[in-house]
Amino acid sequence: MKGKEPLWILAFSLFYTLSFPPYSLYLLSLASLLVLFYLSRGGSFLKGFVAGSLGSFFLLYWLVGALVRYGGIDPISSLSLVVLLSSYMGLYFGVFSALFPYLDGRASSFLSIPCLLVALEFFRGHFMTGFPWGDFGLAVGGSLQLLQLASLAGVYGCTFFLTFTSYLLYRALKDRRIPLLIVALGFLACGYVFGTIRLKKRIPHKNSILVSLCQTNIDQGVKWDMAYIGKTFSIIGELANKARGSDLMLFPETTVPGPMDDPFFREMFEKETRGKALFIGTGALYKDYNSFFLFPGNFTWSRRYDKVHLVPFGEFLPFSHRFPILRKLSVAGSFERGKGLKVFKIKGCNFGVLICFESIFPELSREYSRMGAHFLVNITNDGWFGDSPGPYQHFLFLRFRTVENGMWAARAANTGISAFISPYGKVLKSLGLGKRGVLKMKLPCVLLDTIYKKGGYIFPVVSSVFLIFYLAFILPKLDQLTWGVERDIS
Repeated sequence: MKGKEPLWILAFSLFYTLSFPPYSLYLLSLASLLVLFYLSRGGSFLKGFVAGSLGSFFLLYWLVGALVRYGGIDPISSLSLVVLLSSYMGLYFGVFSALFPYLDGRASSFLSIPCLLVALEFFRGHFMTGFPWGDFGLAVGGSLQLLQLASLAGVYGCTFFLTFTSYLLYRALKDRRIPLLIVALGFLACGYVFGTIRLKKRIPHKNSILVSLCQTNIDQGVKWDMAYIGKTFSIIGELANKARGSDLMLFPETTVPGPMDDPFFREMFEKETRGKALFIGTGALYKDYNSFFLFPGNFTWSRRYDKVHLVPFGEFLPFSHRFPILRKLSVAGSFERGKGLKVFKIKGCNFGVLICFESIFPELSREYSRMGAHFLVNITNDGWFGDSPGPYQHFLFLRFRTVENGMWAARAANTGISAFISPYGKVLKSLGLGKRGVLKMKLPCVLLDTIYKKGGYIFPVVSSVFLIFYLAFILPKLDQLTWGVERDIS
């Protein structure tokens, strides 16, 4: 790389990172894409790879501290792991840059280039259990109006929207074509208009239940310390008293500092919460599962959901049977995968549970909506991430899930962010990082219809199939028509 290209790579990385929480300067996502197009004009895999890796590292740097403090991994190894993860994400940017000049400059480019980015993100979101963190479409979460686009085609539809708009701007600036600039601004305005109209629609409030969210704010460093157990249950009891009288009282992921199949921990939890609410839900370990338990107020029975989508290297070790050295890289341990999703019912209201990391995967929430859940319960422990961008980035995913499926959401977090979220992704009540307290709200048992809920992954699948067909069959024929003519990729 030479000249000013390192500066352009740095510019991309900064624009890309600032597009996401906690900064949420969402219009910078358009600028980051413009810079990515500029860097990709010569078809260099290396430039895209370096830019994507650096941008991903800026986005995920906070993982280093989590691995050092709570994973027991030394700083050098922790930094190496995050660099490795960032480099993996950079591969997809490299592929984009390598293919870009073959698609650029044609009439079909306005469709094929957005489809290329959608296809790459879709693949990354599913390969090796998937890691959709940093998808461009997530940036629209900074605008409540543009966030409504997720109701049409999910987060991948938002990626298409941003890429299409940015490419119009890119061609308008490169070719000095004012009409393309007007079309780009008009397309962006259409997104705002659609969102504004959708936000004006009123949501029915029939058959609501009173839900309380208990944010325990227990430091991860003492959470599993036997000497702190008495204090933990004292905090649970304190919050349960404040939430008294609720239809549903919710505690975060692994609130109980020990396995729920141990009579001691179950009895201690029951002692502090019994009779305080009609139903009580909490996260707790159960044998080899990371689970959610639902109890009636008198604790005469219980129902359990076991987490189905585990965190690689945190809750399970991919390929550890083939590569034993990987066992040294586990942060939290080795868990078993749950058997399937489960819908809980309270006073005629149905809800599905997402445990921590599960909120980042669109298919789980959509399946809950198809199973008849009226709202989502997300329990999480973001205490691993401290006061870093991590909890804010994680929180954004749940807002997308509500808009995609027309569902309410109640999120109980250990150290924050706990919140109630409307089907429009609007945060109605929240408790920030590092605070202890209770949030109460009457949650309507209403499920709105959305196009995404009916179609699911049709949009990214069709985009991916179109791209493959285009690259394999249409593009070669177009190149034959222009045989002997050197293409301008400057």
